[in-house]
Amino acid sequence: MSAALITVYIFSALCSNIAASVTKTWSIRQAGIPTYRCACPVGFSRCAGRCLTRLNQTANYSTAERLCSEINAHLFAPHTDEENQCAFTLRSGQWAWLGYSDREVEGEFVAADGCGTYPSTGVRWRPDEPDNWLGAEHCVGMIAYDEWNDRPCGDNMYPLCQLGNCPRPECP
Repeated sequence: MSAALITVYIFSALCSNIAASVTKTWSIRQAGIPTYRCACPVGFSRCAGRCLTRLNQTANYSTAERLCSEINAHLFAPHTDEENQCAFTLRSGQWAWLGYSDREVEGEFVAADGCGTYPSTGVRWRPDEPDNWLGAEHCVGMIAYDEWNDRPCGDNMYPLCQLGNCPRPECP
């Protein structure tokens, strides 16, 4: 088994500046990481510069958040048309949770990645959505085509999980 000098970079919370770096010699197998710099860990695939996965069990929104967190990820919050297409592809025709909710303030859909909100008048919503039907819909799912719908957080859907907060534009 050959050894490799691997530098691990620790990024600031905003993923914009390197906060520290550590250099250590490991074998590639010991490191347990892909050798291609843009590769995602096993179980994740790269799309629009992000590492994404769809978990293989349905869960309510809070449990979906926890399940993503257990793999050091969070629910995927698409911000661009390309990212929304990634979610559509990844969900494989199944209803899936996205990383947006208005649990704190009605109509203010906050992104799980900390990168702002999505307007209730945005173009990704299914027609006549969000509607907060019966005052009980506060979590966002992708249920038909590539459209979003506010749903009761207690519904069971597949979690779409995303590693990190920032896309890597140099990685397709």
